[in-house]
Amino acid sequence: MNELVLSVLKSKNKQEVLLIIAQKKQIMQSQIIKNTKLYASHLSRTLKYLRDNKLIICENPTDLNYKVYKITPLGNKINKEIERILPK
Repeated sequence: MNELVLSVLKSKNKQEVLLIIAQKKQIMQSQIIKNTKLYASHLSRTLKYLRDNKLIICENPTDLNYKVYKITPLGNKINKEIERILPK
């Protein structure tokens, strides 16, 4: 788990996206783009990393237009650890 925390801490994009998904119960990819101002390609890469490491899940992976993301219990643990480490 420490490796995941360090990996997310090293990336502002990962931190920001994980935090936004944690704050919402469910959020669409288009809403994440609006909230973060990330390019779609950067967001796609960040979401892929978070999904591959089981920090988030896509609730409707077959829908090509409106993907909805949700944080996992592991993602919540990592997010809380990051919030504890980072100054507010």
